[in-house]
Amino acid sequence: MSFRKAMRFKRQFYSVLVLLLLFPGVRTEAQGLRFILDFTPQLNWFQSNNPTRVHTQGSTFGYDAGLQFNYFFSQNYAFVTGIKIFHTGGKLSYMDTIDLAVSERTLTVPANTSVTYRNEYVHVPLGIHLESVEIGYLSFYFETGAGLLFHFNSWINVDGITDIKENGTEDINMFNLAYFARGGVMYSLGGKTAITGGVSYVHGLVDMTKDPGGGPKDRLIFHSLGLRLGIVF
Repeated sequence: MSFRKAMRFKRQFYSVLVLLLLFPGVRTEAQGLRFILDFTPQLNWFQSNNPTRVHTQGSTFGYDAGLQFNYFFSQNYAFVTGIKIFHTGGKLSYMDTIDLAVSERTLTVPANTSVTYRNEYVHVPLGIHLESVEIGYLSFYFETGAGLLFHFNSWINVDGITDIKENGTEDINMFNLAYFARGGVMYSLGGKTAITGGVSYVHGLVDMTKDPGGGPKDRLIFHSLGLRLGIVF
């Protein structure tokens, strides 16, 4: 997907989320349903199962942002789902010279050259939410589960070779699966409305990249550690 198409997709995605929040028919009064609009800036890095030939060089900043739905099946327990944009990445170098498919061409990357990946996914979390009773205006929560990740855009930057971000969609697998865990506090503003903050950790479970041409075979996963901020409706 080109940069312009990816930006158009994100604008349309967030426009739909705004409409979901504003449309009266969606703001149901069903006792068990809660909406959370959240934004999680996060630090991302990679891990390879072949560290002698694929070296982790550093981290990148990203985010996880969108709309979450909690459906309570009892007072303190809920099922979690939603739809979000998940932006992750990291920095690698390879012991061997490799060929990367970028911007509809092949780029030869010399050995031991730092390569920065930034990847975007549509993120659908599926999990469970545990919440304490309210103490004053505060309550505490913990969430865990799996995230379904559908890739739609990537950028690659190679130190000393590319001065701009190159589109690198061809080298990224279209589907990923991740484990997530997050916890924090909610501060009630009255009724169902609250603000929330906490920490979040996401751990990739599926090989993120196709093995680059000339490069070693490996399984590359991502890690993301973030600070979650949101508003509860």
